[in-house]
Amino acid sequence: MGTRAIIEIYDEHGVLLLIIYSQYDGHLSSLGKDLADFLRSGVLTRGIGAGEARTQFNGAEDVATRCVCYLKRNTGAAGSPAYEHAAGGVYIMGKREGQSTEELAAESFAEYMYTVTFKNDTIMLRAAAPFCKIDDTSKREWVPVYSGPVSGYDGTKAEEAQEALDESREEETVALKAANESGGEDSHLP
Repeated sequence: MGTRAIIEIYDEHGVLLLIIYSQYDGHLSSLGKDLADFLRSGVLTRGIGAGEARTQFNGAEDVATRCVCYLKRNTGAAGSPAYEHAAGGVYIMGKREGQSTEELAAESFAEYMYTVTFKNDTIMLRAAAPFCKIDDTSKREWVPVYSGPVSGYDGTKAEEAQEALDESREEETVALKAANESGGEDSHLP
């Protein structure tokens, strides 16, 4: 079974253009790094200009299109064939009316969610991991472990942020268990 992830891409006006579901290697240092590296490989333009050495992304729509192509044919971290799928592996997803991307991610059993946006001609990336309160595991909250310009994304640092989040959850578990065992009146955490 793979580590699933959702990628949502918005245009410059905040309109959702595309949702991508990745079935494998969705980790912050795998898909997150690959996505960031791909987005850093180009320059955002308005029209296609001659003489630009780097890949040109002609607006958000072009970024979204190229992102799907990249993920369908590119290799994953350390040369693994994570995304070499003529069929499967990476899919374009849709949402039901009124459904949030977070709900879609939960229904897809996604473990990570990446959001690509644009701010002042800069490509922005938000990487989030799910966090459940110990006393209500039915509600997943997507907590950002990185949010900023794609140029600053570091998969290792994002994983360290997730580990800190996981450690705080473990501390909550220990505190809740101790409260339950002591028979105290307050057996839930804030």
